[in-house]
Amino acid sequence: QFRDNSIVVPIEWLSSFNEVDDHHEANVPLLVIAQELFDALPVHQFELNNQNIWCERLVDVNYADSSSSNAKGDDSSLAGESKEELRHHLRFVLSPGPTPASKVLLKPEFHVKPTETEPEKTLQDCKPGDCIEVSAVSAALTQSISKRLTFEGGAALIIDYGDNFVSQDSLRGIKGMSVDCSLCQII
Repeated sequence: QFRDNSIVVPIEWLSSFNEVDDHHEANVPLLVIAQELFDALPVHQFELNNQNIWCERLVDVNYADSSSSNAKGDDSSLAGESKEELRHHLRFVLSPGPTPASKVLLKPEFHVKPTETEPEKTLQDCKPGDCIEVSAVSAALTQSISKRLTFEGGAALIIDYGDNFVSQDSLRGIKGMSVDCSLCQII
């Protein structure tokens, strides 16, 4: 609780914005404060393949020996290791074609952030190998907060550093305060 002489303001930490209904008093303006909130939310990653189809980047278990180029994922090259021993060897793979997420989330009007060597572009200007990220959860949360503030009043201070572009490949793993392989430490 926050106390200032005669004023007592209860402060609560919630796991989900949906929990606000259960904890918010009627006729009290809502105050939302968040820093780097959207960076902690899940994303869908998409990559344009050689057939100019946006495919979703997915996580797969790599049962193949790391020295093998066995793309089919069968275990003929396991060199005596059981699937249980290799269960944490993960890799990114592309979906064989469009997924429901790619059909719903990708919008032609999206603008991809310019790089040092390429100017700003739209999805139609992308070339095979280009990657983008979209967070449906971030969009839904933004909409929920905006709707709530519009109808009930209040304010939001949300600090999240970034540009007004679709991200390209921001997924990072962190270990010991350093960037690490994003799939290496998943158990």
